[in-house]
Amino acid sequence: MAFQVARDGDHRYRLMGELDLATAGELYRQLAPVVREGRDLRVDASALTFIDIAGLRTLAALSDGCMNGDRILLERPTAPVRRLLVLVGAERFPNVVVEDGDPPD
Repeated sequence: MAFQVARDGDHRYRLMGELDLATAGELYRQLAPVVREGRDLRVDASALTFIDIAGLRTLAALSDGCMNGDRILLERPTAPVRRLLVLVGAERFPNVVVEDGDPPD
């Protein structure tokens, strides 16, 4: 499945497919302006099937753009994505909250 970022409401987006070196720039292009608007950004990751270090770096870069207590709420990551998020300690990224994912195996 090709990577897609779909708007799913006000300050709410859905990620689908594989987030990697080839697609991380697209994520940044679409979400950086939204992050700069302020307010929490909800990102549904339930259809994100893969993420690599480039995708993680992009999430970290987006989180650096959050101001005044705003956060990126990464919701319902798939089990493989959740395992990597736990492995790299994504909960310690500034302004990132991982929510409602199944615990890693």
